[in-house]
Amino acid sequence: MSEPTYEVIKHIGRIATYPSGWTKELNVVSWNGGTEKYDIRDWDATHEHMSRGITLHKDEAMKLFELLQDKFAPAEMAEGEPQADIQLGEYKCCRHENPVTVEWCEANCEKYYSCDTVANADDDHKRFYEENEDQ
Repeated sequence: MSEPTYEVIKHIGRIATYPSGWTKELNVVSWNGGTEKYDIRDWDATHEHMSRGITLHKDEAMKLFELLQDKFAPAEMAEGEPQADIQLGEYKCCRHENPVTVEWCEANCEKYYSCDTVANADDDHKRFYEENEDQ
């Protein structure tokens, strides 16, 4: 049996880094020249070796996103814990109609991972939690 072929179409993000140098990543991958799929698996530093993983079609990835949002929704946070609801519409350079949340952009905007507006909102979000971590 021949080795499977793959092409990492787009690196979306690193989920974890291990002391061995391997990383768990979310990528868009084409396996054996097939349809692009969302792919979660561990990779070595050179992307030559990988672990078994999971691939998801877009509709499956969207359902997973929905399930995780429901699981980790602000309502699940401890009562009294400060919450920052970042509305991207409050940032002048956002090109979408107001109000747009960071979560909406991540799910719907093709520019999400290179967006200065999202980066600014993320910085504000981190600052908010740092300022309120003792509350």
